[in-house]
Amino acid sequence: MYKETISIRPKFSIVMPVYNVKKYLRESVESVLKQTYTNFELIIVDDGSTDGCYEICESYQKSDARCKVIHQENKGLLLARRTGIKVASGDYLINVDSDDKCSPSMLEKLATIIKEKSPDMIIFNYASLNNSGFISIRKPLIEDELAELDKEWILRTFVSSVVLNMMWIKCTKLSIVDVDADYTSYGRLNMAEDQLQSVALFQNANHIYYYNKVLYFYRDNGESITRKQNPGLLIDSLKAKLKVLNMLENCRESDDIFELYYKNYYRTVNHYVLKNISTFKTFDDYKVYLDEAKKYDVNGLKRAKLIDRIIYKILFSENFCLIRLVGCLYLALKK
Repeated sequence: MYKETISIRPKFSIVMPVYNVKKYLRESVESVLKQTYTNFELIIVDDGSTDGCYEICESYQKSDARCKVIHQENKGLLLARRTGIKVASGDYLINVDSDDKCSPSMLEKLATIIKEKSPDMIIFNYASLNNSGFISIRKPLIEDELAELDKEWILRTFVSSVVLNMMWIKCTKLSIVDVDADYTSYGRLNMAEDQLQSVALFQNANHIYYYNKVLYFYRDNGESITRKQNPGLLIDSLKAKLKVLNMLENCRESDDIFELYYKNYYRTVNHYVLKNISTFKTFDDYKVYLDEAKKYDVNGLKRAKLIDRIIYKILFSENFCLIRLVGCLYLALKK
């Protein structure tokens, strides 16, 4: 009976975490409420906003019965998403960030695919939207309009790049989501929360489809935390990557997938350390940072690329002058 209900008219639960995005919030909420397909609930989690988002959220809850608003003290994006997921009552889950927009026909197109294929997950294409209104469509993962993805291809792509990380490009059957999973031990992640949650979803999903149409508009406002110098981003990323490694070990994946994982792991470590070297004024400060990073080491350096092995050994050496020189060269090449 449950499957019949899904195949005829699935209900979508859309979770939208909100934190101090008054400038974009109405536009984002309206893009959901004006969907051509109407069987959905919008769960807005106000994560302790202080800029007037509280009142905007309340106004939508009063004016539209499909809106449910939860106010909580600021806990960060990861735990705000989890708050919304725990009260979701739909058949499929979609995450929407509160400064982004959805295509008006997003839910209608997803519902059509669900009726035909009954997938565990649909991954769809998206476009970037800047503050000037310019739209840049992302290169699709595959050229077919709709295709079921091979599980090994998904894992290989997931461990070697970031293209499958984003939560907002996924429509996931709620029954495969671990609603009660406890992420509090990860604390306030500023980065990689999407990768952390995607690990479990890919582990549980068997039938995953890719839809090569733009259904989502990601706002690239140039103020992303990942664009700025922030040493803590490395630790956030490594926490998530350790979870990915645990998934691969549990799934007993092939050695070549582990090779991809280790290459990506050490490339990521080098990137974030090099990017943030100039923020450390003394070697003692730098060493405290590296000691924290070492807690998440996966003991696979010999399987990384040669250039990454060399850079990693320099960065974790005692020669602070050489370390800073390599960091300056890296930043110069990135300009």
